[in-house]
Amino acid sequence: EQEFHDLRSQLLGVQCRSKALDVLARREHSRFELEVKLTQKDFPQEIISKELDRLESSGLLSDYRFAQQYVMSRQRKNPEGPSLLSARLASKGIDRETARDVIDQWFREEDSVKEAVERAAAKAFRKKGATPESVRLELQKKGFSRADVQYVTCRTE
Repeated sequence: EQEFHDLRSQLLGVQCRSKALDVLARREHSRFELEVKLTQKDFPQEIISKELDRLESSGLLSDYRFAQQYVMSRQRKNPEGPSLLSARLASKGIDRETARDVIDQWFREEDSVKEAVERAAAKAFRKKGATPESVRLELQKKGFSRADVQYVTCRTE
């Protein structure tokens, strides 16, 4: 009976790892996201934890790498400010320190928050009926600070 239990556990581990690799082959995922997906597939929690630990130790799963990809993708499509990006990463299970490191690195590499807010403002001003006030509100909803929003909207008025 013990041998059967051990073999079943090994088989579930292989199946869990295989499913995790299938998911990771499509795009980067945070550990939290991957854990949720594997839980939905009814894998036992102890097997999920063990396999995710193995994936992390082998470098196939990385919250830092996921956060970098996520921020890069969000900023290309629809620029957002640091506070909104941080909240989005937290909802994906990324710890504050990792989120802060990735966001700081992104804005340092991209020159500054000003460049991102300018791109977001330009996009907002292209909308039909956009006013300086509506653009200010939209930029603040996107997580940019009041000072950054004021800087860019004053330049366009």
